[in-house]
Formats: sequence, C-alpha cells, structure tokens
Amino acid sequence: MQKNRSKERKNKLILKVISRLFFGMGVMLLLYPLFTFLYSSYEQHRLEEELTQKLTFGDNYQGKKNYPIIKLPVNNKDREKENGKQDNEQKNKVKKQMSQALEPGDAWGIIEITKIGLSAVVVSGTQPSQLKKGPGWYPASSLPDKTGNVAIAGHRSTYGAWFRHLDQLKKGDQIFLFYKNKRFNYQVENVFSVEKDDFSVIKPTNYPVLTLTACHPAGSARERLVVRAKKEEIQDLN
Repeated sequence: MQKNRSKERKNKLILKVISRLFFGMGVMLLLYPLFTFLYSSYEQHRLEEELTQKLTFGDNYQGKKNYPIIKLPVNNKDREKENGKQDNEQKNKVKKQMSQALEPGDAWGIIEITKIGLSAVVVSGTQPSQLKKGPGWYPASSLPDKTGNVAIAGHRSTYGAWFRHLDQLKKGDQIFLFYKNKRFNYQVENVFSVEKDDFSVIKPTNYPVLTLTACHPAGSARERLVVRAKKEEIQDLN
C-alpha cells in the first residue's frame, strides 16, 4: 500500500512538472510576438535617429570607398601652408564620406506606403539579423537614383511585420522611397507570387523599378509575394 502511494505521489509530481513546463512554453509562445515587436520598434527608433544625423545616405555597401592618399608638396613655406590648409579640408571631406559608407544593418532610407499604413526605416542587407531591424535593401540590387531594379525584402508576421499587408496593394497604388534627401515616387504595376527560391524578380532591369518581396502567405515561407512598381517622379527635398 505504501509503495502504491509513493508511486502515485511520484506520478502526480511528474504530471505537475510537465503541466508547468507546457504552461511556461505557452506563455513564451504568446510573448514571442510581443518581444519581436518591441525589439524592432527599438531598432527603428535608433535607425531614425541615425538618419536624422546624416545629410545624405551612403550608397556604397560593398566595402569602403577607395579614398585618395594626400601628399603635401614641399616647395616653400607659403605654398606648404596653403596646401596644408587644402589638405585638411580634403581630409575632412574624406572623413565625412567614410562616415557615410554603409555597413550591413545601417539605415539606408525610408519606405512609405500610405494605403497599408507603412512607414519604416530600410536597412542595408537582407540577412535575418538585418531584417529584424526593418525592411532590408538587397545590396546586389540598384539604388533609387540609378536606372535599374531597387529590391527590398521584409517580414510579414514577426519583427515589426512591416510587409504584413503587402498583399492588399493593387495596380496604381503609390509607394514612396526617401533616399539621399530625395523622394522617389513609385506606382504599383503588378502584385504576384513566385516560388520561395525564385530570386529572378530582383535581377537587374534596364528601366527604373521597385520590387518588394515577402514570404507568402503571412506566417509561412511556402511562396514569395512580389510587388513590382515603376518609378514615376523624383522630388528634391533640399
């Protein structure tokens, strides 16, 4: 009898531990979306501050620029003094340019889509760590001030879910990109889906377009949702 009671108490303890374990896991699953939202919100705030400190946005993701080596002539003192002044100005210019060169995860620009209530800082890069901060610009794609395909990816269900309602866009809807103190206006041409491993939609084009990509349907990676928009207008914000 004593042995049966001991076994019964042990079974109850095991069930209690298991139930608490499942309860804890349930709480974690419920809190995970909140955690990702708070994290991405914090990153967006930080990136917004980063953008406000820049007069222009860097557009050279793939490595730092090759800056000139500055040499001083040694003719006479007056000339050396004058050239020294020019040299310092050049150094400051180079230093400014270097500070603007983008690294993965840096603030790249801003995307706004009024129809779906989207306004977010776009970061450089599309790796998981970068997409947690906001929509990510494909470094291999073009830039808004160039002729080509500007490609941007974003989440639909976690970490801000910036592109959650991307499937609501229709032909003729407006998309705005803010880059280098200019606003680039795009008009949606097509919304469609492709296989999840089909990256042909971000390949270069010989005309100016914007391509937005996200997993489809929301919460699944079965397919890839694509929004293709053509450039309509450029507005200088200076």
